[in-house]
Amino acid sequence: MYFKAVLTSCLYWILDNNQFMGKILLIILENIKPSWRYKALVPYVWMDQETIAKSRLLMSGFETSVFAPCFLGDPKLRSTVQLSELRYRQFLSAKVSARGSNVFCFRANRIVIERVVGVDPESVSYATGLVLWQGKRNALINTPAHDDCIEKGIFLSGNGSWNYYHWLIEILPKCQLIEALPSPLKDYPLLVSEDVINIASFITTLDRIMPHHSRVIMRNDQIYCVDDLVWIDTPNNLPFNMKGNNIFKTDHCRIRSETIAWLRDSLMYSAAPRPPTSANRIFLKRKTIRRLYNQDEVEVFLQKYGFASVDMEELSFDEQVAVFSGAKWIVGPTGAAWTNLVFAQSNAIALCWMASGYGDFSAFSTLAGIVGVNMNYITYDVKIDSTGGLYSSNYAMKVEKIKNALHDLGLDPIN
Repeated sequence: MYFKAVLTSCLYWILDNNQFMGKILLIILENIKPSWRYKALVPYVWMDQETIAKSRLLMSGFETSVFAPCFLGDPKLRSTVQLSELRYRQFLSAKVSARGSNVFCFRANRIVIERVVGVDPESVSYATGLVLWQGKRNALINTPAHDDCIEKGIFLSGNGSWNYYHWLIEILPKCQLIEALPSPLKDYPLLVSEDVINIASFITTLDRIMPHHSRVIMRNDQIYCVDDLVWIDTPNNLPFNMKGNNIFKTDHCRIRSETIAWLRDSLMYSAAPRPPTSANRIFLKRKTIRRLYNQDEVEVFLQKYGFASVDMEELSFDEQVAVFSGAKWIVGPTGAAWTNLVFAQSNAIALCWMASGYGDFSAFSTLAGIVGVNMNYITYDVKIDSTGGLYSSNYAMKVEKIKNALHDLGLDPIN
């Protein structure tokens, strides 16, 4: 195992520091291992620094607040971050993947990678979509023999396109800027991941916000060559994955409060769903597919406090909105279900547990701070090698820790 790690490190050092030797190495690997046949080594440039595309300013940058996760007993803290400007970019003859926030410009032989501006790029992994590996100068990208071709479109996908948080907070808000595009660009079809039509809450939100806009569905396992690609910078962003032992910091998160207000106006008041539960205390239960923990024990314990269990993945989008907007207490493990804090009532109280390895992961605490939810955190310990392992590592949550937290928040058993 150690020898393999050293060999991999040497390989990547060569790829990043000697492009000529790196390309020779790739030719050798192609003949040894067929899976390397459709990989290419190219230089990369950050999206905010690229000069390949025709671009125009859509929104200036400004300062805003992000809210640190408040671990019970600690003061609530916030930090000020600089939001970068938002531009639209028009790439000609570009390749994209629905599952990555990057664009390969094959005429310029460059991969353009969107980053979180202001966050140390050395601590973040941007290996998604077309990018298989990214060093300090070069990137190893996927270049299949055959691409599907699309004439034109507005890219409405990217990192985490299958995840409710990334869809609702990062990708969908690009629609708010489409009207600001010049004609005829704003009438180009939307290029969306197949996840949008496969996940009911995704298609509901898109239908509600862009009901008449044509769409092109991109398969997740396919790379597309787009003759005329319109890219809109991501309005809200945070690192998708951290490298090695790096952990999330409060100021890694970028969320525009105006975007959250727009989502509430566009989605929350467009329907009056009947909530699937009348309880104002909800426990966010989830299917035990990954991150297994003693959920049954926790569920029985929380019933003593009057909490009703709700699996948000089993609910329609409108039902999810109804549950969160009607809840006064929300308890559960960290996960995409907390994205619905966008629709929560101010002064609701939330208790979330997450692995200590997440550090000061502030996406949900910032959403809570924007809408006025009193959100608190407790942690559990789990052994991992990187933040990527947090998404699948099993753990045990001590009910005594939940009990003490609820007591400190002023809630005791009802029976």
